Amino acid sequence: MSEWIKCSERLPGDKDYANNLVLYENMLMCIVAYYDDNRDSWYSTETATNVENVTHWMPLPSPPEDK
Repeated sequence: MSEWIKCSERLPGDKDYANNLVLYENMLMCIVAYYDDNRDSWYSTETATNVENVTHWMPLPSPPEDK
């Protein structure tokens, strides 16, 4: 699995645009969200609402292989 990335160090680029895990609210909450660089904002994947105070993010891991 990927390591957490501080938003102050790097935000998602084009290859990372898809859904990401994000930590917010003083690292007490973790959700799936995406970053819109045109609006400089994070949005919940589930509700499409703005997510404030995101501190860290990481790409979602690959899904398990069906066997």
